[in-house]
Amino acid sequence: MRDLCLLIAVIGLNAQPLRAAEPFWLQLTSVSAAWLPGGAVVQVPAGSNCQKLQVKLEKAFAGGLRVDALQLAIDDRYPRFSRLTGDEGFILLAQTREPLGLIPKEEHHIAASLEGSDAMHTDWRIERWKREYVQAQAVGAEGGSPIDISLEQPLGGVVVGGRSDSKVRLRGELRGGGLDAKLKVNGETIHRRADQAGYHFDQEIPVPAGAREVVLVASDQAGDQTVLALPVQN
Repeated sequence: MRDLCLLIAVIGLNAQPLRAAEPFWLQLTSVSAAWLPGGAVVQVPAGSNCQKLQVKLEKAFAGGLRVDALQLAIDDRYPRFSRLTGDEGFILLAQTREPLGLIPKEEHHIAASLEGSDAMHTDWRIERWKREYVQAQAVGAEGGSPIDISLEQPLGGVVVGGRSDSKVRLRGELRGGGLDAKLKVNGETIHRRADQAGYHFDQEIPVPAGAREVVLVASDQAGDQTVLALPVQN
């Protein structure tokens, strides 16, 4: 049986897009419910407090591995964490009651790896920025380019909801990535405007009552991927 070693360390790095790699996903659960791809540079609101995070190894790649072989470290320390198995794969769950949370600094580095004959490695860089939403950008392993989701609406990336019939207008442009880039919002495809060159979009989507966020995912066949998690103010 292959040995799996998952290491998460927090260190500062210069901000550059990382390479998307391997079937590991990160969720900064206290900040956003969105799963962020391996290899992503992740920006979170400056005032956010992450007291809970999860790392997931997809079920398709977890076969033949032991969940008790998973290890978790933050800042070269080994906090208490739970090892979980489920329909989606293996989960490492870390939580704290510390007021500053798990990743309080301006910049952090998270790494996950699988050692052995089927070695895998992925990284996330966590940065704080002045915007109110979460952004994660990963570049394809075959040498793609970052996809920028340039939003004109909603203003500031903040969605106003609260009613059963609430809607939000999403207007903007995809820049970079491959010619086959696509945009999905909460799993639904947002089509490009036929009257403009490039990938301009302008579409209203429903915001379910009680929704916490609206998640945009832009991707292409080269493996480039960008995720925006826009908060909903009810």
